[in-house]
Amino acid sequence: MLKKFYETFNIKSSEDQGRAEFLNRLFFFLDEASSFNDRYIYSNIFKGVCFELGLNPATFEQPQLTGPARYPDLQTLAKGDFHEAMKVTCALYHYFKRIGESVNCYEIDVAISHIIGLSTTDIGVRWVDGFFYPNNIPEIDYAVVDETLSWLSDFPAAKKDMQNAFSNFSSGKTEQVLSPCYMALENVIHMKTGLKSPLHENKLQEALFKNMLVSDSWRQFLVKFVQYANDFGRHGRNPDRHSVDNAEVESFLYLSCIMLRMIIRKIPN
Repeated sequence: MLKKFYETFNIKSSEDQGRAEFLNRLFFFLDEASSFNDRYIYSNIFKGVCFELGLNPATFEQPQLTGPARYPDLQTLAKGDFHEAMKVTCALYHYFKRIGESVNCYEIDVAISHIIGLSTTDIGVRWVDGFFYPNNIPEIDYAVVDETLSWLSDFPAAKKDMQNAFSNFSSGKTEQVLSPCYMALENVIHMKTGLKSPLHENKLQEALFKNMLVSDSWRQFLVKFVQYANDFGRHGRNPDRHSVDNAEVESFLYLSCIMLRMIIRKIPN
């Protein structure tokens, strides 16, 4: 409603205002989410979220005159901060995922996407598969990033590596992007070829190309890509080469997505 009202009367909303609105709606949702499943009392949910965040739930206990201690609402963990609130939301999602409550995960997916859609301005993030990601990336983003996570559903280790890569990139940790991309690529190739050799070894590359029918140009490109990944991803930055800037890291991230999707599609199960 509010978004349509602003559009109708050409009212501009600042990012700060949009994020404040987002937080208010998110906190309302977190209160409701605390009672998603009657089989799990709230204390279990709170403890589960603390576990995901690496926090000690005992520090939040509120002793009662009678009965067990109580815990504060999830807003307490968010501290009224935009980024902390996103962390708490991700933690809640992954707690339910860890205990096998797929229905609750689906409800969170639907709710968070809806809440973001209600924003009167671009708040700079979007929600994909249990994580928040930044919006300030190319239009190719949806096809390359979102669909790649879906393609990696059968490769949980590689999917986790790529989620780490996206998270590190969005938080400005560019030096921690290439390595998880490299590990994701290596993991998928291991599973597709049945070999456990390091990615930079010719043995694994030969097995890859034996199962993957691509043109010579693509083979050469993939070999060069692996060489680059080995230089900067597996063993860290090569001191004899130039330093990797943000634009180069971003390009490598998206190229990794394309490579992963192509390998998965090209090599039969």
